[in-house]
Amino acid sequence: MRLLFAVPHYFNPDAAGRGRHGSLRRDPAPRVRAVSNCLTAIQQLYGPRQCVIDIAKRTTAPANTPAATADVIVCTSGDHHLLDQLNLDSRYYTHRPTTEDPRLLGYECHAVLRDRLAANYDFYGYLEDDLILHDPQFFVKLRWFAKQFGDGELLMPNRYEAGRNQRVHKAYVDGPIRPEATAAFQNVADVPTLEAEVMGERVAFERPTNPHSGGAFLSHAQMTAWAAAPHFLDRSAAFIGPLESAATLGPMRTFRVYKPATTNAAFLEVEHAGTAFLSKIGPAPKPSVPDAPPAAIASRGDPMHVLYVHQNYPAQFGHVAAALAATPGYKCTFVSRKSAAPGPVERVQYHLRGGATKHNHACTRSFENAVHHSLAVYTALRARPDIKPDLVVGHSGFGSTLYLRDLYPNTPILNYFEYFYHTKGSDLDFRPEFPVSEVGRLRARTRNAMILLDLEACAAGYSPTHWQHSRLPEAFRPKVEVIHDGIDTGFWKPTNEDRRGARAVGGLIVPAGTKLVTYVARGFEAMRGFDVFMKVAKRLCDQRQDVMFAVVGEDRVCYGGDARFTGSKTFKEWVLTQDNYDLSRIRFLGRMPPRELSRLLAASDLHMYFTTPFVLSWSLLNAMACGAPVLASDTPPVREVVRDGDTGLLAPFHDVDRWCERANEVLDDPGAARPLGEAARELMRDHYSVEECLPRMRKLYHDALGRASVTRPVRRRAPARAIAVT
Repeated sequence: MRLLFAVPHYFNPDAAGRGRHGSLRRDPAPRVRAVSNCLTAIQQLYGPRQCVIDIAKRTTAPANTPAATADVIVCTSGDHHLLDQLNLDSRYYTHRPTTEDPRLLGYECHAVLRDRLAANYDFYGYLEDDLILHDPQFFVKLRWFAKQFGDGELLMPNRYEAGRNQRVHKAYVDGPIRPEATAAFQNVADVPTLEAEVMGERVAFERPTNPHSGGAFLSHAQMTAWAAAPHFLDRSAAFIGPLESAATLGPMRTFRVYKPATTNAAFLEVEHAGTAFLSKIGPAPKPSVPDAPPAAIASRGDPMHVLYVHQNYPAQFGHVAAALAATPGYKCTFVSRKSAAPGPVERVQYHLRGGATKHNHACTRSFENAVHHSLAVYTALRARPDIKPDLVVGHSGFGSTLYLRDLYPNTPILNYFEYFYHTKGSDLDFRPEFPVSEVGRLRARTRNAMILLDLEACAAGYSPTHWQHSRLPEAFRPKVEVIHDGIDTGFWKPTNEDRRGARAVGGLIVPAGTKLVTYVARGFEAMRGFDVFMKVAKRLCDQRQDVMFAVVGEDRVCYGGDARFTGSKTFKEWVLTQDNYDLSRIRFLGRMPPRELSRLLAASDLHMYFTTPFVLSWSLLNAMACGAPVLASDTPPVREVVRDGDTGLLAPFHDVDRWCERANEVLDDPGAARPLGEAARELMRDHYSVEECLPRMRKLYHDALGRASVTRPVRRRAPARAIAVT
């Protein structure tokens, strides 16, 4: 089978860099990916260079024979294209430069197809440059359709976007439109449906009110008929606009156009790169979960009692516990190392009586500490026979709930699974400039020991992001849901402060006309990219006089082994010795009270967030909730919340040049970047707010109780006593 494709390609950002189409947006990276995927997919599916590898002989043999051929011609307008950035050789496409008005570039592609009719290709395809074919049988299906129903009927594919960590996995984006929008060009009542059997299944086809697909694929006979039509190359923009008309209007005028019916929409489909349409889908409906506890518990006459366990308070559970305790029918208790205190959420303190020492092997210390925490929690709660929880919720990794299965044998335990360690493709090997020692790699294996015990013992669990969930052992993933802790978007919110004038926040005075960039981390360490941030900050200070940096956090290392490389210095001290930094413009503010931090983030012209592949920080989500435009490292799980060019900007973690380039885009025109912050705020409100996450959390609680007996047995406890620690 011989195939010819004509692809219009144009890239020229408008002044604001926020154009309706991807070809008009400021960042070229998404468009480069889209065009590359468009062109490579054609050759991977239909090109002749396909083989099977004979592993035993270490040779290859041709595959998918007889081979097809696919010729691709990319039409451009002037110098406004990205072909020099694709890194694809001449086997993938032929470049046809033109001086055509870019809005009418599609019609130049029509001429390319017409001029090659004498070459007798089997199919002639017009394909927008952000469409990706995935179906090897795409043209086999078209040939079958034409043979079945005739050349006067043209089958168009359904165009879709693929959802990743969004409300839907796949969305077909060209749904029905008002019939009068196409009534002048087609009569959808004329043979409105077709149906046939394909491989034993009935497949239906419909005349769509919206025939647009971003492309059209015609047999030689159909291309000949279209090229002979009086309207061919009339450059009309009568259907929506010139781009849509180039893809759809001519075929719609010439043929009866069909698409696979929605019941079998995937019969013929093509992917639209990106999530421009998916992002328009509203938030998922909240789970239908009553505020009240399950009826079996409510009927007892006393509240549903949830016991939270964490070393720290409030940690990931405090705001959830407070919201639940304020709901009639619930009682919450929180056990931690913090001082005991009464209140809506009673706090119970546990006391450690031992832990790992330097005499323990480095690989066993985490487990040793987790066992001591578990024993201390057990001892503290054994001394409180009045605490009779219906449900225990605890953070796995600290191991604090391990022995509660014995203290409360009929009570389900839910664990929060934040991170499962891997030695490859993880935080451990992401920064080769700070190599992990051999013992450090081995230690990661045993750091998972307590997590594995919790995975086995818990009734259910949850992880805050899809990526963190994906790091868990596959056998346990069905037991664990993805539910974020929830962000208080009523607290972390934008302010009405004018960023153009002088600003005073957190003891920092930002002069009028000065751009404010923020960086927030619990500790200044390699895992959160503090050293790379400082390089970016210095470069930007050298490049421009109108920028100031506010750095929030403490001079400590929370996660990594940075001390191995810094000697007697802290990581911050070590970084500051590596270069000359203008500390009058890079201001270290220490740890800030949450309310001041919220004001600072809301006042930011740009917030920078760096992380290796690791736990997603609250600080990033707080900044997004405050409406700050975000520039973040292109690492997991950041990509789940920062959609490049939509809810923020991404840059490779180590690429200082790219960070500065993208930062300057924002700082040159902060007003043009405000839509990024607005979209980020909307994402936080619709998907990550406490109001959205708490119903899902409550449903998880109720489901766990539903799998356990709700009848509380009589418990006879032994007198409270301490457990010996040896």
